[in-house]
Parts: sequence; C-alpha cells; structure tokens
Amino acid sequence: IVAHNTTGKALAIFNETGDQAILTASASGTPVFTVGRTGILSLNQNSQINTTGNLIIDSTGTLSVNTTNNQAITTGTGLTTLGGDLAVNGGDITTNQTTFNLVNATATTLSLGGAATTALNLGNGSGNYTAINLGSGAGTHTINIAGTGATAADTINIGTGGTAADDVNLGGLATSTIDVLGVTKLGDGGGTNYAQFSATGDLTFVGSADTITGPTGGALSVLAGASQALTLTGNAASVWGATGGVTIQSVTSGNINLTSVGEI
Repeated sequence: IVAHNTTGKALAIFNETGDQAILTASASGTPVFTVGRTGILSLNQNSQINTTGNLIIDSTGTLSVNTTNNQAITTGTGLTTLGGDLAVNGGDITTNQTTFNLVNATATTLSLGGAATTALNLGNGSGNYTAINLGSGAGTHTINIAGTGATAADTINIGTGGTAADDVNLGGLATSTIDVLGVTKLGDGGGTNYAQFSATGDLTFVGSADTITGPTGGALSVLAGASQALTLTGNAASVWGATGGVTIQSVTSGNINLTSVGEI
C-alpha cells in the first residue's frame, strides 16, 4: 500500500509470489469473490453485477451491453436469455448452419409481423426454394390465411408472381374435401372467359364459344336428382346443335317429354 499522492503507482498493489490466489473475499469463511493468480475473476455463488453504464468484457469473449462500439453478446454453446424484447435495428439474424430453428421449444403461439402494416415476406429472396412448408409436421393442423381476425375484404394471391405457368395443388387424397364459400371463377381468373359457380351452386359460363367436353371413349352424363326435372333453357338466339348425333334415352323407366311453345 503506497501513499495516496505517489505518482505512477496504484493505491494498493498485491504481489502474490507463491501459488495461491491474489485476493479473496469471504463471508462467514466461504469465499465469494476471488482474483486468481492468472487473472481469472471468480464469483463463487449466485451473483449479479450492477452498473448504470457500459459493461464490456472483451478479447474476445465479447460481451458488450449499452455501447455504441460493440453491441454483441457471445455465449459460445450456451444460452442467451433475455427477460425483455430483442430489438434488431438494422442488419439480419443469420446462421452458418444448414438448419435454423426459431422458437422451437415450448411456445404454443408464434406471431410474426403482428404489427406490420405493409408486408410479411417468407422466402422472397432471389434463390430457388425447394419448399416453404406450413403445418407440415405430424398431426392435424388448421392454417388460417387472412382469416379469423380480418375486419375487411382480403386479397390472397397464390402463384401469381412469375412469368411461367404455376402448378397449384389442393388436397392430397381422393377423399379430400375442399370447401369454397362465395362466388368461384375458374378459367382466366374472371376476366373474359370463365366458368362461374355462384354462392348457391349455380354454374354459369361467361364468354364466347364455351364447351363442355366429355371423356374420350366414355360417356358424358348429365343427371337430375331423384324426382327432379332436368331443364335446358335457351333464348331467341339459341341453336342446339350436335356433330355425330345425340341420343336422348330414358335409362330405366319413365317418359321423355319435349315441350316447346314453337316448332321442334
């Protein structure tokens, strides 16, 4: 211990020349703070470091908090636990591994972009993606897209961004059920030529020269429900034509009635 006004000297210098720690602080005979002879600082119990400013541990086990020069937390193979929010104000969250799991522990609800008002992008880079999977694990899943919490009309586009033809597959088995509520337009997307199913199940062909083609080598059957009428209605410009002949036949029993207010 030197005088407080000695220039070039610390107030206290501990020079341990043996093989023990340089400084040890104890409570009731139990060491709680130790400075080892190789410079290792040991806190020998559940401890905390309180600071109102910067906390830096470097070269290079870097732990820097509340600084402008090196904002990083390095934990090696351990865990980094934050009790509050994690703000990434610029840059990316990256990994050098081929598999990256985000919140893959006990979370039952995962929210991404809940406050975003413009876009939530998944797999929108320039690379070619083998798959973007939603609910692909084992079990039964419910996937809502612009669903239960939406308060206005939504527009959902699937496979509309490229210049090549897209394949969109719905249902994985012949027993799959696909329910569509509302008006459905099949064809050119509801522009000029398309088939339209109304919300009540009526089928309307929109456009010009629409054709219903049956299977090659097979029969095309149009069946009415039990005890129900099958009606074909034209207008003043309608022409009913056929190439190769048309057979109208009562398959089991009953009559075939052709009724017209004009010529047949």
